[in-house]
Amino acid sequence: MNRLVSSNDLTRISEKAWGLAKLAESARRVSCDLDADIRDKQDVQNAVKRCRERLHERNITKKQRRKLERKLEFYDEWLYHNIVELKDKQSGFTEAVSQIEMVLHDLAAVYDALANVHRFEHRPTQNASPE
Repeated sequence: MNRLVSSNDLTRISEKAWGLAKLAESARRVSCDLDADIRDKQDVQNAVKRCRERLHERNITKKQRRKLERKLEFYDEWLYHNIVELKDKQSGFTEAVSQIEMVLHDLAAVYDALANVHRFEHRPTQNASPE
């Protein structure tokens, strides 16, 4: 096979690389969101634990008890919605990673196709003098 690298080859590579960068940025954003949501979930779980411990104390008033029970209801509802949201974000992250893998496989195929193509290399001439 004796062909040269064409501008179409370079265009295809640059488009794949641009797409890869965009997908990686998208996956990074989703990952950061997931990390923040997981930290929030842990904070709420700790708050639930503190509320339950406080409820078991004997020296709290009925008003304090009702307030703690309302907080627990709110936290339980928040945790339920957070779990649903986390599942959606995790599936989005998995999809982004699979798209990144697909683009990487495409780039590897392009690289294999161009592996034996003749390349021009720029070599300075011997009689060029620095000015």
